[in-house]
Amino acid sequence: MIILNSKYVIEEILKRNNYYNFNVKIITGKNKISRCDFTKEHTTISLHVDDNKADANSLLVASHEACHALNYHEGATNHNLLLTSQKIMQISFLITIAVAFVEFFNSLYNLSHLLEFSLHIVLVLNWFFITLYFIYYTLDEAKTEKRALIELQNIWKENLVTIDFKDIQKINKKTLLWSIYSITAIIIIMITAVLFLAHWAPHFIATLLK
Repeated sequence: MIILNSKYVIEEILKRNNYYNFNVKIITGKNKISRCDFTKEHTTISLHVDDNKADANSLLVASHEACHALNYHEGATNHNLLLTSQKIMQISFLITIAVAFVEFFNSLYNLSHLLEFSLHIVLVLNWFFITLYFIYYTLDEAKTEKRALIELQNIWKENLVTIDFKDIQKINKKTLLWSIYSITAIIIIMITAVLFLAHWAPHFIATLLK
């Protein structure tokens, strides 16, 4: 029987896919999580000490991070687009907070209908960019999780492993279901924002034309 560990899983998956330009480092800290830091030149997979074990969850986390590197490297997920959309999302979030404060003072002092209408448009656009990012991010996570299971299964077939693969499948299924629920919720939020603008736009335009 072979007792797999997270570091071995990462190295085995990446080497099986002819990807060698990487290193694995163990990190600690309550606020830190396992992650994949990818660049075209080199990839560093930071594995949290709590995930550096031989249990089902740790092995799936290790496989997941390794598959992030492979998907970025192979272009299954556009890493640059993901990073760019993340930056736009962060800026949009800050703008949304600022607009909320302006909207609050505008409602108190009734400064301008045009300003109010403009703020609502900005809010909807910001929510649009934010939801687009989370949709792309969640799809990336789901795609990676699906591949992680396949890569782990290949290791299982060639080794006598002490862990029941069904335990891995259960965790994987929960993660994929979470992705589906998240995307559904995000789409509902986006549709709600658009409907809100569609409902109030005629009212504001009519007020401006008076």
